[in-house]
Order: sequence, then C-alpha cells, then structure tokens
Amino acid sequence: MEIRQMRYFLATAEEMNITRAAEKLHIAQPPLSRALAALEKELGTQLFIRGKRRIMLTAEGALFRHRCEQILALTDKTAEEIRTMKHGISGTLYIGTVEGRGPAYVSEWIAGFEKIFPNVRYNVWDGNMDDIFSRLEKGLIDVAVGLEPYDPEIYEGYHVGREPWAAVIPADHPLAGARKSIPLAELAGQELIVSSRKSRMQEISKWFQDIGAEPNVRVGVAHESNLFELVEKGIGIGIFPASISENASGRRVVVKKIVEPTFTASYVLLAPKERTRSELVDKFIAYVRETEGKK
Repeated sequence: MEIRQMRYFLATAEEMNITRAAEKLHIAQPPLSRALAALEKELGTQLFIRGKRRIMLTAEGALFRHRCEQILALTDKTAEEIRTMKHGISGTLYIGTVEGRGPAYVSEWIAGFEKIFPNVRYNVWDGNMDDIFSRLEKGLIDVAVGLEPYDPEIYEGYHVGREPWAAVIPADHPLAGARKSIPLAELAGQELIVSSRKSRMQEISKWFQDIGAEPNVRVGVAHESNLFELVEKGIGIGIFPASISENASGRRVVVKKIVEPTFTASYVLLAPKERTRSELVDKFIAYVRETEGKK
C-alpha cells in the first residue's frame, strides 16, 4: 500500500465521484479507477459502492478513510519535523486545546513565541480531553492544553492556570436569581449536564458525595456548544469551568460560580513522555514554562 494510493482514495471519498476526484488530483480517470481497484484487491474488500452518478463508502471504506486521514496527517507532520531539523527552528507546531481558557492560553503563547521564532507556523486543533489524549498518543499533535486529571506515567504536565467551576442555569429557572454564586447543595436535586469524560463525571460525583448527596446527571456532553443548547431548552443545569461565561453572551442562560465548597479547574500543558521531541517542541515547552513561571 502506497501513500499515493491513500491520497487517491481520500480524494475519491471526499468527492464521491471518480471524475471529479480525477480532476482534483490532476490525473486521468482510468489510472485513478485502476489504482482504487488495486487498493481494494490488496485489502481484500470492497471500499466503494459504485452507482451510475455517485459512489458511496462501504463500512470498510469508512474505517479506511478514518485511518488514511490519521496516517497522512502523521506523514505530513513527520516530513515537516525532518525539514525543521535541517533548517533550524522553523516548521509547524501542532497544538491541541480544550475549550474554556485553553484557546486564550494558546493564543497568548503563540503571540509571544513568534516574536522569538518568526519562521514557525502553527496548526491549532480543539476538542475534548478524550480527543486530546487520543491525538497526543497517535502523534497527531505535539502538545496540548488540557484539564486535570491526566496520567503522569504517560504525560508530562506543566500547570499553566486555574479557574473556578460554575453552574450554567436556564435564564427562567428558579435558581437563576440575582445571586452571583450558588452553593453546591442547591444543585443536588437538579438534573445536571456535565462533561462526558469518565474521570470528570467521577470527580463531580465525589463533590456531591462529600456533602452527603448524589448528583442527578441527565446528559454528558463533549463540547460547550452542546451544553448551551441543552441548558436553553431546560434539559438541565450545566457544570463547566467558569470561563464558559465569556461565550454566554446572547444566550438564555445564567452562569454562577459554585461555592460551599469552591472547586477549581486546573489547566496543564501536556506532552507525551516516551516520544522523541523536535527542537521546536522543546523550545515551545520551555517558553511556556518560563512565561507562566513569571506570572
């Protein structure tokens, strides 16, 4: 199996049409059709269901598309790292970030780092913590801003900031009054919307257990955009880091800091321990540690 074949396959999967894919690849249609047929023969399975005007992916084709995207992303990243080693501090830095304060941290670091190393380019990707760990593990990103907890046996983690946890309440809910904070006990009987991350659910469950209550988690979500929609519909009260209030403008929600007790979300810069890092990645980590250490 060749990288060229994977690129041919992805172009065809994106266009869902052999003719358009050939035009996109700047090759004739017959060589593309032969390349795809050879790929299917090598894999021993059908990747496409071919119709008169449009083709569709089989279940095997959908899986192969996902793997090709990962392999080609890693291939391109590796080539970029090799060029960086040859030409000094340049190339592309792949950074992952969670929502909340993550994007603000990354933007601040890039703004400062590029003054020192102006030839560096950046690829910033955002997702939930499960996505972050998966991409770090596969080598698709170099470093990431995430939230604790993380496995210190697998990742190096450097604390970069913290913020309180907050409740995101429907604007017409009885708890959405004038108070700027809300005791945890008042959320005990409410239907809750929390992060779908298993360790986060366990953490929040312990908060309630410590005050002699059990949380009523109705929905687990991966992204804050889903949280806002659910809260506005009255599905439940969300529990997220307080910086979510920065994106709540125009939404029919009220954001209140959780108190009695107060809980803190800790942000960390993460990097895999067992991976050989490029000089660019080492320089960036050192820059972040020095910058955050001065605050």
